[in-house]
Amino acid sequence: MTHDTVGTGDLFEGDEPAWLPVEGGLVHKVRPEGVLLGEYVSEDAASLCARVVPRSPGCGDDRMGSGVDVLVLVEVFGQLTILAGHVLFDVAPDAAFVMDRLAVRLAPEREFAGRGVVERARLRVLEVEYRGSRLHRLSVAVDFLDEAGGEVASGDGCLRLLPRGVYQRLRGTRAGVSSADLPRSSSSGGPLELRLLGRGRRGGTWEVGFDPQDRFFFDHPVDHVPGMLLVHVMREAAMRSVGAGAVCTRVAVEFVRYLELDEPVFVRVRQASRTDFVGTVSLSVVVVGANRREAAAGTIDLRTPKVGAV
Repeated sequence: MTHDTVGTGDLFEGDEPAWLPVEGGLVHKVRPEGVLLGEYVSEDAASLCARVVPRSPGCGDDRMGSGVDVLVLVEVFGQLTILAGHVLFDVAPDAAFVMDRLAVRLAPEREFAGRGVVERARLRVLEVEYRGSRLHRLSVAVDFLDEAGGEVASGDGCLRLLPRGVYQRLRGTRAGVSSADLPRSSSSGGPLELRLLGRGRRGGTWEVGFDPQDRFFFDHPVDHVPGMLLVHVMREAAMRSVGAGAVCTRVAVEFVRYLELDEPVFVRVRQASRTDFVGTVSLSVVVVGANRREAAAGTIDLRTPKVGAV
């Protein structure tokens, strides 16, 4: 096992290289409208820049929203990291990318209004870990930039890369389970349903139902609950805890284990800090499944002009 810290220079110091199209397979998407990266370019072995596909209501899936939404940036972060694995390190197309942790935060001047448009996302490789000759772990940082090159948001994270055979052995019989074969657990008719089970002075608990046929969260059949769905319900539960008008300014999540498709899903929210002088509150959010086993845990920061009791 070896670790390497990767240094990078400024991107595009000389003539800008040719931009290449991002095909769905490079970001593990089947539906073209699910691909949030338009073109990419890499200058060296540790830097990658991609143009972000603009999203607006009526264009693709409305849930991708418009302007700056932390949830959208989390998805861009994931796709850009997968792209880097394939383009910079020649990872096999069928390899499994397992996100261990990620954090995305809006730049301070963008936090309250949540306005702006992300034009490009730039990834820098911070550290790599090999097992023998195979890339095993990748740590990256991403800057989300507007048209003028100003920082809209930033993120960092770490993921493991598993050959298909290793992943199948790790998952055992679960590797044969498919979301395409499961019934809907959301009774509302929508892709997600959060049912409040109880609320305390400093938090609450929600039961989560979802539609495994939903094309937004389940672009293709999978054998576990997607991490993007977990991030979404964590943010949604946090927003409901605070009340209307809140803006999510930071998401930091650690993925503890695979959440199986047939497990019950619950989200617990607790206030982690008091509201500060600019109206930001940090909430501790945990996703648990069967036997109350944690699947994901993290912190959601929200800003609102008037923060209610949590």
